[in-house]
Amino acid sequence: MPAFAEETRGKSQVPLLETKGLSVGYGRAVLTNLSLEIRAGSFVTLLGPNGAGKTTLLRTLARRLSPLSGDISLKGRPLADYRSGELAKIISVVLTDRSAPPMLSVIEYVALGRHPHQSLWGRLSDEDISVVESALAAVKGEKIAGKLVDRLSDGERQKVALARALAQEPELMLLDEPTAHLDLKHRLEVMSILRTLCAERGLAVLAAFHDVDVASKISDLVMTVRNGSLASLGRPGL
Repeated sequence: MPAFAEETRGKSQVPLLETKGLSVGYGRAVLTNLSLEIRAGSFVTLLGPNGAGKTTLLRTLARRLSPLSGDISLKGRPLADYRSGELAKIISVVLTDRSAPPMLSVIEYVALGRHPHQSLWGRLSDEDISVVESALAAVKGEKIAGKLVDRLSDGERQKVALARALAQEPELMLLDEPTAHLDLKHRLEVMSILRTLCAERGLAVLAAFHDVDVASKISDLVMTVRNGSLASLGRPGL
C-alpha cells in the first residue's frame, strides 16, 4: 500500500464516508448489511458481477436513491442532513450515462462542475476558470478543450466527465465502471490519473469495476459484493 494510504489508515480521524448496516435497493434489497469506511486519499474498488448492486450502492451513497435501512455518515454527519449544495462540494459522481449534451464545448461542459461554488448569478469567476483549466490539465484534456462534447471519442468523453467531476473540487469521487468501453491505452491513462489524484490531492475514490486485474493494480482496498452482501473487504493480493 502506498505511503499516503498507510498514513491515512494510521490516523484516528473520522472517516470521510462511513456506512453501518446499510441495505440498498429499489423497493427490494439488492445489498444488505453493508458496513464500511472510506478515508481521505484512499482508492477503494467495488467488485462484483453485473446485477450485484454496485450501481445501486453508488447511487445511494450519492443520495440519488434513499437507503432501505442502515446509516450513512459523511465527515461524521448523517448524509441526509446535508443540503444539496453542501453535498456537491464534497461528493462528485461519474455514472455510466453515455449521453452527450449537444452544442456544448468541452470547456463549457467541465465548467458545469463549478455550479456548487458559483454565486446566485452563475457567472464564472477567475478562480472558477482556473479550476476548470486545472481539471482539464489533470486529465490531459487541454488539447480538446474547444471541441464539442458530442464529437468526442469514448476515451475523450470519459476524461471530460472526470474533469467535470474534478471541477467540483470534491473530497470523494464515486465512479461507476470508469473504464468501460475504453481501449487498453485509455484504461491505463484514466486509472493513472485517478491514482495520482488520490496521492497528490488526498482525493478519495470509490469505483465500481468488473475487471479484477485493474482493481488489483490500483486499489488500496477491494470490496467484493456477491449474492446480496459483502463477500470480502481487504487489501489487494492478501
